[in-house]
Amino acid sequence: MKGEAMMFFRPIMVALTIPILSYLAAPALGEPGPAVIDLQSLSDEFATYASPDMARFAINKAIPSGTGLDKAQALLKQAGAYCRDDRKTGRPECGALIPVIGGDGSIQPVRWNFDFIAKSGHIVTIDVNLS
Repeated sequence: MKGEAMMFFRPIMVALTIPILSYLAAPALGEPGPAVIDLQSLSDEFATYASPDMARFAINKAIPSGTGLDKAQALLKQAGAYCRDDRKTGRPECGALIPVIGGDGSIQPVRWNFDFIAKSGHIVTIDVNLS
């Protein structure tokens, strides 16, 4: 019965997590500026539910289309990512390695790669890859 209950409730938990993450990634009412990005919480969610879509949604909500590349990089650095310009393309690239505690108590890293899709120095979207 326990396994059946988890299979029933897992889609519900995932569906509720997206609005919760949206709320956490959104700035407080009346507060100016972009949201604070919490890569640790997003990594924990990814490790639990293995849903990269939630992470992509939260990152693109926190760094919306039209944000300048410099500002996007600064927000990701503030969240614990490293950023540099790719030697071959000259495009900025960012990534992070965030440790999470696995179900067996071991520490496992979640690797983040952020690929900026930009036009005229401003973000169109950010492609987020997790592993």
